[in-house]
Amino acid sequence: MASAGFSSQPPSAPTLLACLPVTLALGLEPEDVGDLVLADGHARDTIPALVELKVGSAFLFRVLARCILGRKDKDLWQGLLDRLGVAPESLVLACINRPEAAALGRVLAAYPGWKGIEIGPGFADPSGPPTYEVRLGPGCRPRHLICPESFNLVDMDLSTWCPEELAARSKLGFKGCRGPFKVGHLKVPNLDLDADLDLEVGSGDPMLEHIQRRLGKDLRVSCRPEPGAFRWRGGAYAPEPPPALLCLDHWSKGRFRPLGDVPPGAQVGLLGSGRRSGRSLGLPKAVPWSLTLMQLSRLRRLPAEFSFAPLGEGPHTGQTLDIVLCPHFEVLPEGLAFPGSLFLSSLASLRQLPRHLDVERHLIMKELEALVRIRTGLRVGSEGEVSGAPRLHAWEGPAQVEGSLRLERCASLRALPDALRVGGDLILDDLPALEGLPPSLRVEGTLRIKGCRPLPLPPGAWVGKGIILS
Repeated sequence: MASAGFSSQPPSAPTLLACLPVTLALGLEPEDVGDLVLADGHARDTIPALVELKVGSAFLFRVLARCILGRKDKDLWQGLLDRLGVAPESLVLACINRPEAAALGRVLAAYPGWKGIEIGPGFADPSGPPTYEVRLGPGCRPRHLICPESFNLVDMDLSTWCPEELAARSKLGFKGCRGPFKVGHLKVPNLDLDADLDLEVGSGDPMLEHIQRRLGKDLRVSCRPEPGAFRWRGGAYAPEPPPALLCLDHWSKGRFRPLGDVPPGAQVGLLGSGRRSGRSLGLPKAVPWSLTLMQLSRLRRLPAEFSFAPLGEGPHTGQTLDIVLCPHFEVLPEGLAFPGSLFLSSLASLRQLPRHLDVERHLIMKELEALVRIRTGLRVGSEGEVSGAPRLHAWEGPAQVEGSLRLERCASLRALPDALRVGGDLILDDLPALEGLPPSLRVEGTLRIKGCRPLPLPPGAWVGKGIILS
């Protein structure tokens, strides 16, 4: 190892202890620090000093691993591991993706503290690092378990284990584990829970972005918890305290079972997986969630009593409805008000929008090859978009869009609706059949025209911020 500014003679213990902050500031690798500790010969005092400097468990474990491989002194290292509350298993996991991991495992196998660990080979994940399968024996309960890769704890009774820290690079999963399980500090971006595992976390790191758990074969729930303590009881739909947004996906080949206990404001997806999916949605009369209906082969229309339940004030109180890839969906009910956004995409049988459709936020319609008509009285509270509707030829006025409106790839549209009011920009793109603009057109923002025949602004029409032709 390079001297990194140190003399060729090993420094005395007081000298090395005194210069530890400077040594760490040099950006040395943990293995380099381990070599310095070995050369110094006072590991019993120097390594605990690293704990006082709060170098982090992963850094400390790699320093220890280097020292243990460099000096085979079982009594020294066993005493130091016991003093620091570090189990040999933690060291192996902390070095699992390093060349010395196998040698370290062989050395530590002779230690009295080694009470059974199985580390299965990592399986490749195209979207991320490998995931290891880990089983800890009944007597193996380390206070700190750190892994620089993803790992799953498999087939374990966790009720007698209360680790101070669990950390992984990408994902920590549980398969076939039993609880309750209490963790002091959890430091992992993604957490994958068993259906029935009762988990209590004293301190969730801000890096924890995503928790998911399967509730049986046909349900998966996910969320991003708030930083801090939380508990997720086995079998429950949501953790405590409840997250700002909870997402639940429900699969079915036919009828969907009712979801009576899902918290209001959640995002619920009903996803089909067969030719008979969508015959019954299992929805309450007043739906308190945002809803995604996807790939439902038998869905033709929403239930006759369908409506959205009022949720009061808050960031997720305007429920949205997404209907995607439902090939036989034909019609939306008239007079239905959407408190959030409405997203319609790839619906091969939807021929028209109903009269007086009222969408409080965004209305996005894409790839609607059968759509021929938008009926009178459309109101959109924010942004609107119609793209990929080649048969759309009739749009009845009046219509009002409070934000911007984009019309794109509607090859048959000949006229915009009378009394069209747009609160933002109006973007007309690739509308070859459009013959002109209505005299009652009012656009607060900019009118942008591309891929259309010449469209002069008629008398009576008004554009607030000019016209851009391209």
